[in-house]
Amino acid sequence: MAKSRREVEKKKRRYADAKAAAAKALNPFEISTITLPKGMQTFSFKKEGRYRLDVLPFTAGIGNPGADEGIDTYERRYFVHKNIGAENKWYSCPAKNHKKKCPICEQQRKLEMEGADKDIIDGLKTKMRQLIAVVDLDNPDAGIQIYEGPFYNGLGELVATELEAMDDDDPDRNFFHADGDGRTLQVYVKNEATAQGKYNKPTSLKFLSRKKQYDED
Repeated sequence: MAKSRREVEKKKRRYADAKAAAAKALNPFEISTITLPKGMQTFSFKKEGRYRLDVLPFTAGIGNPGADEGIDTYERRYFVHKNIGAENKWYSCPAKNHKKKCPICEQQRKLEMEGADKDIIDGLKTKMRQLIAVVDLDNPDAGIQIYEGPFYNGLGELVATELEAMDDDDPDRNFFHADGDGRTLQVYVKNEATAQGKYNKPTSLKFLSRKKQYDED
């Protein structure tokens, strides 16, 4: 006996994850250029003030611009095109991230040759972003989170500036080590205004002794 249409539709029905839907409603901003492991959250500086962060290492994969494959490091830089199209979407740049053709870069070069408006050309240029695994000591229940933010005028440039000024044997260089030498970053964030609007900018940084180191787990 043939099944009714209602029975067929019932069998094929697939349900959404209510918890995941609720999380999206509470956190409507999604990073469209990367995919995080299931259950992992992003970290951001949501307000002005002091933050205490432990940065944790990860093993670099192929193409990491800051470390050879297989070496433990603390950050992954990557490049995006921001606010593209009618929906102002962000796109990962295939050219700078993977050495492949990028239609947005090609369009930028074409407009440059045609003498287009400088603001339009600049709007198509890539922006450097950064991924860092952190534990927020003021919210430890969140576990390991992924900081995703701009390198320039962000946490990345602040850390890089401090590292550049250090001696080669300064133990603070090992701030991201998980076994014994790690440091806690104390970051002060200030709300600043730009032409694009206000944002929370990391403005100062201290390296503090960790009260607790991390094991392999």
